[in-house]
Amino acid sequence: LTGLAECHRGLKDFDKEIGVFRRVLGVDPADEIAMTGLGDALKGAGKLGEAVEIWERVLDDAPDNIFILGRLGDAHRHLGALDKAVEHYTSALTIAPKDTCANHGIDEITRLPKAPPIETWVLELVAAHRSC
Repeated sequence: LTGLAECHRGLKDFDKEIGVFRRVLGVDPADEIAMTGLGDALKGAGKLGEAVEIWERVLDDAPDNIFILGRLGDAHRHLGALDKAVEHYTSALTIAPKDTCANHGIDEITRLPKAPPIETWVLELVAAHRSC
């Protein structure tokens, strides 16, 4: 069924994709791939708040998942929750200092007029990554 969901994503039919992932999760509520896919489909459908809720559930079971940390960082940044975005990006950089998504997200936040406080080591890491 996951392959069918991906076909719907390719056609940008997010409602059908969401339905397929919900069916998969009805059989196996702990399926991390289906949970991640559901979050992605919700984001594609413009339901970013719902996507965040799903990705947070994935993160509960897989706190070192840098892909989910990046998705959550990006989502919170777009929702204006910059403190939460920095928290997720920083967690990702703790695990994978060269993570492109987290480095880019922090870099984008530092360019904002009202950027939240960011730990010095994170800013140094992002500056080093930027110069590569």
